[in-house]
Amino acid sequence: MSIRSKRSMRSRANLSATCGAAVLLGTALAGAPAGAAEQAKAVVGVRVHVSATGSDSNPGTKKKPVKSLAQAHKIAVRKQATAVEIRIKNGTYVSPQLNWTLRARVTIRPDGSGRPVFRGQPGKRLYWLRTTEAGAQFDIRGLQLQEYTRGGIFFRGSSRNNIRGMVFTHIGSKHALSGVTQGNGGVHLNDSNRNWIAGNRFNALENIPLDPDGDGPKKPTGIAEIHAVYFGARSSDNTVTGNRFTTVSGDPVRMRNRSDNNVIDANRFARTGYKGLASDWYDEDASECESIGNSFTNNRTGVSATQGSGYRPAGGVTTVDAVKEYQPKRCGRPGVRFALRGNGG
Repeated sequence: MSIRSKRSMRSRANLSATCGAAVLLGTALAGAPAGAAEQAKAVVGVRVHVSATGSDSNPGTKKKPVKSLAQAHKIAVRKQATAVEIRIKNGTYVSPQLNWTLRARVTIRPDGSGRPVFRGQPGKRLYWLRTTEAGAQFDIRGLQLQEYTRGGIFFRGSSRNNIRGMVFTHIGSKHALSGVTQGNGGVHLNDSNRNWIAGNRFNALENIPLDPDGDGPKKPTGIAEIHAVYFGARSSDNTVTGNRFTTVSGDPVRMRNRSDNNVIDANRFARTGYKGLASDWYDEDASECESIGNSFTNNRTGVSATQGSGYRPAGGVTTVDAVKEYQPKRCGRPGVRFALRGNGG
């Protein structure tokens, strides 16, 4: 059985568990003996509806939805839910960074047809969603995130998440300039493992160089890196598949500091990448090491098996490496850093 098949089976199991938690809510407490009270307490399901025409004074039902993700989070925290489903009505939302703090399985997706759009709030354009709760596990689908400076989604410690069918567009300092803040990534992971990032579109993720004195941007024809998928540190065994990457000013997939055994398979790249389509880098001034065991397979690069069509802010034609290793190994870790197979223009 292939790596992708095994991970698909595992992903479906995770989704079944998430959906099953809400069903268990109705049965866990019914007829439970006194000794089962603590076990029953572990399954608390909450569904919250969000609408651009709702009100945050509403309870979050389908007929009386709340207006913001922040209020949906407050409701889930207040009820100490362990299975949370957030249904979002089609519309456009101006939304500051949501700092998720609850240990729970969380599903966020559209309520009905259409693709809800979330835009960064002026002055607060960091990430759309950020969590440092290792016990949170997300399934996020079908939304569009745009005009955030730092990035779209940042998981620190949270693993086994699903990011599918999303659109990440116009992210980074070029599109949402806020002080001297530069963008990191559409999906940014630290200590986050076994995630599925599949079937998404990453478009126009661009930073521009900022003045070193903090007085504003330099010429917009310059390049400063931002990544579509950024394995920032110790993020391993993740799968990036079936995505489309266009106009990303940095290397679209970046490994850093012991981010190992990640699979980048069957994606499409066009006019994207600073030095490579996938790359490995570490901070030479910190106690960081190279990443190993990553694979770059069956991707459409725009050029050839070993080169891709690169990013230039003013247009033109350039090429980048399919994979780029910025520095030599420094920690002596055994194994190759990238394996290439089946790639082509």
